[in-house]
Amino acid sequence: MKYKINIALTLFVLIFTSLRLTAQQQVQYTQYMYTPSLINPAYVGLDEVMKVSLIHRSQWVGIKGAPVSQTLLLSTPIGERLGLGFGILRDEVGPANETNASLDLSYVLQLNNNGLHLSFGMKGGLQILNVDYTKLTTYNPNDPVDNINARLTPNIGAGFYLYDRDWYLGLSAPNLLRTKHYNKSSISTVSSATHFYFIGGKSFDLNNSIKFKPAFLLRSVTGSPLAIDVSFNFLFNERFTTGVSYRHGASVSGLLDVKVSPSLSIGYAYDYDTSDIGYFSGGSHEVLLRYYFNKLISDVRQPRWLF
Repeated sequence: MKYKINIALTLFVLIFTSLRLTAQQQVQYTQYMYTPSLINPAYVGLDEVMKVSLIHRSQWVGIKGAPVSQTLLLSTPIGERLGLGFGILRDEVGPANETNASLDLSYVLQLNNNGLHLSFGMKGGLQILNVDYTKLTTYNPNDPVDNINARLTPNIGAGFYLYDRDWYLGLSAPNLLRTKHYNKSSISTVSSATHFYFIGGKSFDLNNSIKFKPAFLLRSVTGSPLAIDVSFNFLFNERFTTGVSYRHGASVSGLLDVKVSPSLSIGYAYDYDTSDIGYFSGGSHEVLLRYYFNKLISDVRQPRWLF
């Protein structure tokens, strides 16, 4: 076991001692179907209630420097067609931590009288990046590498959501600006690449008390393979949800979600790593809290697939 842990630590050192960190990945939550506004601003307001979501994810537990992420999301409808959202995401991995703050705005168009709608969304925000190279083990401690301290960069994003009462499809790019962060000597670089997301799902009534809700998420980013997530959830009596998720070439997950009260839901996901890193980690854990305030407007357009 000690031998395996040492190998894992060595892998992390090799990754982060490179003076050029490229195509930085954005965090991808296993419970993406509950918080789509994180990747698609067109979703804000579709719940038709004010909603607050808190997410914590610990990835590759047992490996020093593994990614840890926390997210706060707030969304609310404004009248019948507008939605407003706010989000703060903090992501820490190895010597680097990044904080993203964003403001989202959506507008919904009714396409027919049978429940088909199209929502447009825009996102604007700021990213704050810190990289502390002193946390790394280097071969030459005299290398001229300066830390990156509170490097501030802007961000804009956009998305579309097409949906009716039973299904939905979404396409988005939450960060359209490709940014590069240089240290003073321009020796080390951290690069943030544009991510594209395609999400979809459908709700099936199996009987009066059980709904089947499959969903998928595709993520494309330059320099990385296509990431594919597929999930299968069952909702019982509108209160208890359980299911499984598969991330191609990465993990198999179990999901649980309980509606403790009409206002509060608690979710949990555990990822079992199927890649080589699974030999060294204890998997990944994810906890999600959602709080729904009193209904603000009618449920005329509220889809049944909403989790």
